This record gives sequence, C-alpha cells and structure tokens, in this order.
Amino acid sequence: MEKIAEVAGNAALVNQACETANETSAEGASDIRAKLELLRRNKQEQDGRLNRLMEVLGSGEQELAPVRDKLHEISDSIEQLEQEIAGKQAELEELERSKADPGRLSANLNSFGELYERLSAAERQHLMAMMVRQIRVAPTRLELELYDHPTVIEEWDDGPDGWFRTSLHWLPGPDSNQRPSG
Repeated sequence: MEKIAEVAGNAALVNQACETANETSAEGASDIRAKLELLRRNKQEQDGRLNRLMEVLGSGEQELAPVRDKLHEISDSIEQLEQEIAGKQAELEELERSKADPGRLSANLNSFGELYERLSAAERQHLMAMMVRQIRVAPTRLELELYDHPTVIEEWDDGPDGWFRTSLHWLPGPDSNQRPSG
C-alpha cells in the first residue's frame, strides 16, 4: 500500500500514466472514426440508390413488384447502417468521456489505499481478485493489469466522502445472478 500512496503522490508518474492511457484511447478513437466514416459513406451510397429507385418508381417505366422489393431491401440496409453509425458514435463519445485525468487518478488511488487499509485479510484478497487481472514483475518494473471497470464514478459518488470511497458496495458480488432460472 505504501507503493500506491507513493504513486498517487508522484505527479509526474500519474501524468505519464494518464498520457499513455489517453494515447491508447486516442488510437482506438481514430479506428472508430475511420469505421464511422466508412459507415457514413455506405449510407450515402444507399441513400443515392434509394433516390434513383424512387425516380424509376415515379417515372412509371418499371413493373412495381421488383422495384418495391428493392426499395424494402435498400430501406432495411439504410436502417441497419444508421444503427451501426449510432453505435460507433456512442463508442466514440464514451472514449472521449473516459479520458484519464491525473487529479482523479491520484484521488482514487489515495481513496483506494485508505479503504484497503480498513479491510480484513479476506476482504483484501477478494478485492484484489475482482480488480487485478494479472501482475507482471520485472527487475526494473511492476505492471498491474486491471479489469476494465468503468472509470467515471463521480456522477454518482457524492465527492471525496461519498459511499464509493468508503465502502465496497460498488463492487459486483461473487455471483450477482443467484436466481435458479437465470
């Protein structure tokens, strides 16, 4: 726990960790932006196809049944593309919202250290099992790979003395679905 307190107090280290996390997040955001652009282009193509089909339909030169089938096919494709675009847009917004903040990281590390000190040995073991995915030890460094729990907690935390920082109620239970039917 001394190491956590030391890390939380080392502004340069916390800033570097946040920069690294934000760079990784930015790479993911650029991938999502590229996919979003491709989806938008596909939607424009489908919109163009739909417009051409509507022109053919309006001219009365074609038999209606095949045109109507094609109209439904294109309409379904546009609907699916709109849903995918909305999903990618939501992913991008979530990445932007979850950027690492050095102040919040330091506060959370300090709060975690304080909470950890008050736990029994069994509670500490349980907490670590739920938080830490893997630990890698090298001669010059120690790497912790944590499970990806949501990082934005201030919305429902009530500040530095809120229930998140003073209890374990925010953690999932060992098996939160204990009903027999699933």
